[in-house]
Amino acid sequence: MNIYNLDSYIIGNNRTLVKQGIVSFHFRPNCNKIMIRSLIKLGVERARCNPVSWQATAELKPRYYRAGGGEKEAAEKLAEAARILNELGGSNTIHYKTAFIINPQAGKGRSLRVWRRLEAVLKAEAQPYSVFYTRFQGDGSNIAEQMRAKGIELVVGVGGDGTLLEIINGLDLKNNIFGIIPAGTGNGFRRSLKIPGNPRKALAGLSKWEPRQVDLGIINGYYFLNVVGFGFDAAVAKLATVDNRVMRGYPAYVIAFLAKLANFESFPITITCGSDTIREEKTFMAVISNGRYYGGQLCIAPQARLDDGRLDLCLLQKTGYLQTTTLAVKVFFRQHLNHKSMYIAQYADLFVDTAASVPVHIDGEIMGSLPAKIGISPRALSVLAPPA
Repeated sequence: MNIYNLDSYIIGNNRTLVKQGIVSFHFRPNCNKIMIRSLIKLGVERARCNPVSWQATAELKPRYYRAGGGEKEAAEKLAEAARILNELGGSNTIHYKTAFIINPQAGKGRSLRVWRRLEAVLKAEAQPYSVFYTRFQGDGSNIAEQMRAKGIELVVGVGGDGTLLEIINGLDLKNNIFGIIPAGTGNGFRRSLKIPGNPRKALAGLSKWEPRQVDLGIINGYYFLNVVGFGFDAAVAKLATVDNRVMRGYPAYVIAFLAKLANFESFPITITCGSDTIREEKTFMAVISNGRYYGGQLCIAPQARLDDGRLDLCLLQKTGYLQTTTLAVKVFFRQHLNHKSMYIAQYADLFVDTAASVPVHIDGEIMGSLPAKIGISPRALSVLAPPA
């Protein structure tokens, strides 16, 4: 039943159902049980939802219908309920030729579980789509490149930041629109875009959000979404994702953080930004940000914007164990920008070099090396997301 025509449907075509005070309708995932319970004020006694088909049934209280009459009054109440649900819901149709790329390993298999639930929703909505699964590291780029020949308009990544990183490096940036279903360990980019962390709400957004043009960072010719990091944070990521074969997810990062905090050695670094040259002999880490968040909830650059054509440099000098631990806590509460050990600046391009062997990460993935030329590609990516 189409909710938009519910008024005429009830009054003209469904008098028996109205006489019983019952009506069925479809709604969006963001129309949850709490919203449906608000219909009780309209006289709805019970409201049931099916999370797979997204169909709900509302039943009016007996006083709103009676044997031998009351159809008009009941119809008015049900139509009013329909209008409320129409504002909250409506069609879930995605208006692009769409392909989903799933990393089955992301989030320790969470992405695959998420996709199975979302696929049931897409099938219930009769939504046409294609689906592809990555098979090995880097395969997301290969699959995204294949979308060009298939005429795909919207490419949706289901996974974490690492999965999204691979996909955007295979996209046809001039012709493809990017979509995000967060389902990995770290989902920092979706936070910078204010995309809901709930996968079903993110899926619903693909049918109603307008494309936004956002910047992409570039390191040695390779695109990145959020950040590139040198030093401590890259060492933590390496220990948590590459060296640790037993534990995965956030617990692995916490253990790696504590382990590296105790023994990480500082290193010299030289950063050239136009006519400026920054030299630091006791560097703890250097982070160059396009987005605000990385590693999930870590807001390393609260002042960063995805559409300002600038990169945000955060350079941290190594201090004592206690001071560094305190600063790490301040980062979680966005109180680190004025710390005396932190250097903050904005640039459009940078050149980073060091004489030491320093670990490098790109959006949490251990890859790349120094020296590195880092720049920005303004508004290069078209992505479906809530308004800025």
